[in-house]
Amino acid sequence: MAWTEEWQPQLNTDKCKSIHYGHNNPKRKYLMDKEGTHLELHQDSKEKDLGITFQDNLKFDQHNANNVKKTNRLLGMIRRTFTNLNRNIFLQLYKSLIRPHLEYAVSVWHPFLKKEIIQIENVQRRASKLVLGLQNHSYSERLISLGLPSLEYRRKRYDVIQVYRILSGKLLIRTFES
Repeated sequence: MAWTEEWQPQLNTDKCKSIHYGHNNPKRKYLMDKEGTHLELHQDSKEKDLGITFQDNLKFDQHNANNVKKTNRLLGMIRRTFTNLNRNIFLQLYKSLIRPHLEYAVSVWHPFLKKEIIQIENVQRRASKLVLGLQNHSYSERLISLGLPSLEYRRKRYDVIQVYRILSGKLLIRTFES
């Protein structure tokens, strides 16, 4: 932790913990100095940082499950609050309250398992049924009617744009060395 030596911040030992990523990573004990006493840091299997749940096995299934649960609660709130949703009001509510949760920092936790992709897509599938007159249409028909692409398509499109920005030098990625 070279930056702590350089900047000398006061770290709260009660809020510090260690996490070991990967199954071959040896589980070492880490100590912190607190008023002359060496305290062992608590070891954990997951950590939430900037709204993303990181797991020691480098999977994001807990993050995805929490996201789906949170957005389904929001959908329930919308369903109870608005009885007859027209297309325009739905799109405003969906794009401002639901979709941001499903796409926040997606380049970090991008789902690759079919199960997780389906779980996330099911949120939009359920949400699109809230629009008056679209309940009995197929999911693809609802998306076309609402002018929405699938969430999987949006993630892939975002990835392609990010790769282009990185390769063309339009997005600089800072590393610890730079």
